[in-house]
Amino acid sequence: MPALDAIFNMSPNTPAQTLMPSGATGTVDAPLLLVATYTTEPTLFISTGNVGTITIGSETFTDNGWTILAQLRNFSSTIGPDATFDGNDVYQTPASETQSAVLAKLALPCSQGGSVQKLSQAFKRLLTNAWA
Repeated sequence: MPALDAIFNMSPNTPAQTLMPSGATGTVDAPLLLVATYTTEPTLFISTGNVGTITIGSETFTDNGWTILAQLRNFSSTIGPDATFDGNDVYQTPASETQSAVLAKLALPCSQGGSVQKLSQAFKRLLTNAWA
């Protein structure tokens, strides 16, 4: 049987527990965001304080409150004045206060450098378009 880390990393719909801070949950009006780049498709996870479970086979594990929000399957399409959003996925449409908080966080300058800032901008454009 493969290690649990390998199982959790096989699908972006099951957040890797090793990447998700346990015990740190956001709220509806102050969600936590996490950009994961462990696959070739950058994935944005969100925590709004609602802890759930993941079932694999007959075993159940906590998701530590993190669920998938969006995934960039075609990052290059989100760049430039002719940006399109084909091929990318948005998995949730949260309440308007959560949407506003997410977009505000993604608009903040990033202290980690240019590549993370580009991902934030791409996710912001994708979500703004999807939630319009």
